[in-house]
Amino acid sequence: MSKAFIFAGQGAQYVGMGSELYEFDVVKEIFKVAEKVLGYDIKEICFTDSTGVLNQTEYTQPAIFTLSVAIIEVLKEKGLSADFVAGLSLGEYAALYYAGVFDFETGLKIVQSRSKIMQGICEKVSGTMMAIIGFDRDKLENLCNQVEGIVEIANYNCPGQLVIGGEVDSVKKVGELATKEGARRVIPLKVSGPFHTSILSEASKLFGEFLSKVELKEPSERIYMNVTGDLYNGSLKELMTKQISSSVMFEDSIKKMIELGVDTFIEIGPGKVLSGFVKKIDRKLNILNVDKLADLEKLLEVI
Repeated sequence: MSKAFIFAGQGAQYVGMGSELYEFDVVKEIFKVAEKVLGYDIKEICFTDSTGVLNQTEYTQPAIFTLSVAIIEVLKEKGLSADFVAGLSLGEYAALYYAGVFDFETGLKIVQSRSKIMQGICEKVSGTMMAIIGFDRDKLENLCNQVEGIVEIANYNCPGQLVIGGEVDSVKKVGELATKEGARRVIPLKVSGPFHTSILSEASKLFGEFLSKVELKEPSERIYMNVTGDLYNGSLKELMTKQISSSVMFEDSIKKMIELGVDTFIEIGPGKVLSGFVKKIDRKLNILNVDKLADLEKLLEVI
């Protein structure tokens, strides 16, 4: 059995996430460190969100990263490890943590900076995102190139599920053209900005300046990177910087892992979004997720 850990991204969050796993001492410790680093009670935001901020980028990203790291530590205690790791967008930071690039405190400071920069730039620019369902990726790339203004494929999630982002009118136009040419559905997304498009190039630049002052280690595990859709092969800070304003090549990463013999994918973090993508790539794979206590118990039985 060859295993990969895949880590959830922004949008997977929900109120109550992580509350069942809080009985583990290692989870309590991670949340305690997070509160100290962030200067607010991230546990309260994850578990009850009485202030209603969980869906704001500045809070979402540290919350999901903290929970993902807490689950990693529980799995380590149980003796579980992976042959490969990858994450979707924000999820890449949990994968980098697993690969030993930074400790939790450093990783959380990086994620906090990234979330504030992205939220700040998104408040200054206008743009949107749209999911295109049941449409060929090459055809969609051609449509994006035909339409005036900025519109790009932001996420290559799985066959038949792509996300475009860019200027509002351009995104709308590509959605209309894709519908005419046979797309099954187009779904405007409620997001705070056009993530993973060139509109966020200023955010990439600012984040790069922040990262230049941070010390990182080279990954000690095999990690697939969003920007290339391939195994990490150097230039870590450049890839982390580019990721904010570049396409996320998630489907490509999963396919390459399968080619290398991975037959079991374990999604770590809130929800089952990535499990759905992997299933659409290959239904024969073993796909598990760890979000709640019952998930953990099932995983320990199977693995």
